[in-house]
Amino acid sequence: MKSMSNRDADAGDLRAAAVEQELRRSDAKIAAILEIAADAIIALDADMRITQFNDGAVAIFGYAKDELIGRSLDLLIPERFRSGHGAHVRTFASSGVASRRMGERREIFALRKDGSEFPAEASIAQLSQADERIYLVVLRDVTERKRTEALLAQSNQELEARVAERTKALVEESRRREEAQAALIQAQRMEAFGQLTGGVAHDFNNLLTIVLGNLERLEPTLAGKEELGQLQRASDAAQMGARLAECAVRRAAGQAAPPCVRPRPGDRRFDHEAWKRWPFDVLAQSFLLTSGGHNAGIVSPPGHPHRHHRVITHTEGQPYQDPDAWLAATVEQPGSWWPRWERWLAERSGERVAPPPLGIAGQGSLADAPGTYVHER
Repeated sequence: MKSMSNRDADAGDLRAAAVEQELRRSDAKIAAILEIAADAIIALDADMRITQFNDGAVAIFGYAKDELIGRSLDLLIPERFRSGHGAHVRTFASSGVASRRMGERREIFALRKDGSEFPAEASIAQLSQADERIYLVVLRDVTERKRTEALLAQSNQELEARVAERTKALVEESRRREEAQAALIQAQRMEAFGQLTGGVAHDFNNLLTIVLGNLERLEPTLAGKEELGQLQRASDAAQMGARLAECAVRRAAGQAAPPCVRPRPGDRRFDHEAWKRWPFDVLAQSFLLTSGGHNAGIVSPPGHPHRHHRVITHTEGQPYQDPDAWLAATVEQPGSWWPRWERWLAERSGERVAPPPLGIAGQGSLADAPGTYVHER
């Protein structure tokens, strides 16, 4: 029995020795893996002194192993973060949590031997054995990743800017095409209206020729002063109609036309100021709608952006158009309405004359425009 007991003990010792050898072999493999890992793996004691520093840590921080073993972890932390780091470690030690990621709330930085800082990702774990606390820090240099992310963000911003610029150019091109199309439609409408006006004026002129011829034949048969006066007024009216017809024909053909009515001096039928603006203000009226309020719509110099207007001429005898029908019949035209107004004035104006003197006769002007009262508070 004693012999068998000894044999059992020897067998147990052999198994224990084999297990211990296997554990040492396993520890050696793990140590070798940790040693060659690309990430920095740093073991610390309870006082935050370095007890292990792998090859990855050597490559990242630039220290030799014997330079850091036994020294404080503060050597690897930028000075502005050291006091806060100690507080975080103490909080972690008392939390009972085995491990956590560092820098969850903000980006962390580490310090190389040459004094340069770099962004990092790190996690920390803690283990208590035989009244001894051990910390293990795994750290990765993310400088290249941050640089790549920054380049990617810049590339995205540039792409978005190019897309926005291209979109703006397409919108502008679409607007120009719409404006060109609107101008073409308006030109076609005006051309058709001019052809219609010319045809009507030509036929009207033929009728007036017959009327004038009959009036001339009637004149020798009249002897009374009153009858001759009535004949003269009828002849004048017919001749005025002929001049208007001729003017309409020329304008419809795009030709320059002289004033369509030339009142005779002393003729009381042409005393009213409106007759001086024939045929546009009496025979026809131009209605114009501009963009902007009551100030911007009137003070609308050429070249100002976002300006447009609509205009149409309402001829005598044309049926009434309500505002909605008028708006539907017009085409929005880009730009200021001033050039059209300038042409309208030029057709109805004589030669330029010097302006009258300013101020009260014998006293001159009180002050230069806009006056002194606008400066008063």
